[in-house]
Amino acid sequence: MFIPFVVALQLHAAAPAWKVIDRTTIAWRSGATPYEVLVEEEVTASPDPDPMPNNRVRVRVPGRKEFTVADDRGPAPYLPVRDAAMGAPKALIPRTLPDSARVLVVPLRGAGGTTVFALFGWAYASDPGQLTLVGFDATGYPRLLFREEFDLADVTDLDGDGTPEIVGKPSLSQGSNECSWSYDPFAVYRLSAGKVRYDLALSRKYNQAHYVWAGPKMSEKIEVRTCPPGTYRVVRHKP
Repeated sequence: MFIPFVVALQLHAAAPAWKVIDRTTIAWRSGATPYEVLVEEEVTASPDPDPMPNNRVRVRVPGRKEFTVADDRGPAPYLPVRDAAMGAPKALIPRTLPDSARVLVVPLRGAGGTTVFALFGWAYASDPGQLTLVGFDATGYPRLLFREEFDLADVTDLDGDGTPEIVGKPSLSQGSNECSWSYDPFAVYRLSAGKVRYDLALSRKYNQAHYVWAGPKMSEKIEVRTCPPGTYRVVRHKP
């Protein structure tokens, strides 16, 4: 179909421009040809002194359509891994990973041993940053596995089955004083059949060992007492 020249110019002018803020390569499985992964920020011409640019990650798949995941929450781009995962074990982040790197290959495997990598969105107000997990299907094409507000704490095998689980907090505790905090439990997810699923039994077990357990959902009506230091007790339900 013929597009008038003026309309074509308008469409071209409306297309956003992007700048690359991180570039890496990832093999979708061991021995496979690596794909180029680009983390990008939209270039805006807004007069606003505090623009809210969109952010995205692109995976270039040779001979196939590029895969894109957008994070349009703004105003900040994906965080460097070392800044975003400060609460996670040091062993999770390779020593060779550059300080500016925004993509982390995590010790998870999809169907057939496919790779999984993570990106970390900006944390707004008192919420955790957004954790994005991208995997690959059996043909090597990327797929979005997980994208939620989630403060990553660990990726480890909790039940001894040889497959690591994802541990973190979907919400962050709010304190009324240094000893009194809202109830915000850890959540454990497992990667199974190409999907990331919440595991109630492992979540309960992990919280009982490392925090307290008063159910799977956060609540500001449940008080968690943290004094003396290093202890956690549910002491009462707030009115």
